[in-house]
Amino acid sequence: MNPIILFLFLTLIISGCGPKQPDDNRIPVRFIDFDKNAKVVDKIKLSDIADSVEYIPLDISNNVLISKIQGLYITDSLILVKDKGATYLFNSVGRFKKSLYSLGRGPGEAYGTQIAIDNKNGNIYVGNRWTLKVMNFSTNGELKNERKYRHFLWQFYLVNNILVFAGSPSPKDYSFYAQYIGTDSVCYKHPFRYNNLPQSRGGYSNMYTCFDVFEESIFFKEQVCDTIFSTTNFKNIKPAYVLNFGSRGLKPKDFFTNNPKKFDNKQLITAYKEKSNFLLMKGVDNNELCQFLYNKKNDQLLKAFNLRIANDMDGGPSLHFWEIHNSNYNSKVLCFFVEPFELLDEANKPFINSKLEQIRKSININSNPVLVKAYLKK
Repeated sequence: MNPIILFLFLTLIISGCGPKQPDDNRIPVRFIDFDKNAKVVDKIKLSDIADSVEYIPLDISNNVLISKIQGLYITDSLILVKDKGATYLFNSVGRFKKSLYSLGRGPGEAYGTQIAIDNKNGNIYVGNRWTLKVMNFSTNGELKNERKYRHFLWQFYLVNNILVFAGSPSPKDYSFYAQYIGTDSVCYKHPFRYNNLPQSRGGYSNMYTCFDVFEESIFFKEQVCDTIFSTTNFKNIKPAYVLNFGSRGLKPKDFFTNNPKKFDNKQLITAYKEKSNFLLMKGVDNNELCQFLYNKKNDQLLKAFNLRIANDMDGGPSLHFWEIHNSNYNSKVLCFFVEPFELLDEANKPFINSKLEQIRKSININSNPVLVKAYLKK
């Protein structure tokens, strides 16, 4: 669909949250031409986006052993790590503070969780996918209250005291909803455009929408749409990026088929991370996974058929960003983690970073992962 037509359609159906905020016409819509401008490189390099790196080993005291990281949530003062059994709260230097909940479906328990952080007011929200309840914790890990909502929490975000639920209350209603915290009234509903396709496999089109929260804005894009939209209050929704794939764009009717050749000579963006000076994107190009780095300052677009970011700054292991849900509430950093075996496997290779070398000597194969903070270029 033409992005301008889609934008006009969105404008007509909006029922906004909160008082109207003025449009900021100083922020331009950015057009990214994937078909012509992408420069192919072996790997995206850490030095392309960052000036320095910090390593934070996660505390192993209190018998807190992280089995497999599924989500990473970072603020200036907190580190939240979600694994398959629990969510652990650490301070900014990696010291363990508390487990937020026990696994289950009763009071104070959680199962199938999604997490959002209210950085301004010091709240942590845990959405329970199967019980439809949202638990509110303090930044010290104390449960304040819990409330049941009617929306299936497949994805769960928070922006300016507005909860965003990507899910469906019924098999025939595939939308994402926005409503104020602690209320039942929906102030915005966005139907997924391709929810009526018979190929949508029984209602999972909500899985094909990409979201990202950056500072005071939320960004969203259906995977087969060529536009990334942004808003702060769901009153003013504007295109932030228009992605031009030319003849290599994938059509919606082809996306939802089981045709194994549907990605032949096609391109598609499936996830992205917004930052002040760049947009990092994950996608598919001619049936191969790849990632793109779009530099807002010089309009340069890099493409690498490798989902890891090469650590060319201090000789540390390459970094994986896309394997987990990664929400960063500090606009100046990008966070990763490395497993102990990744450091121990390179025991014969000295690291340039002395802190990383000390960490390697202090850990063993059963230690917790090490958080990596990349401080972004200004």
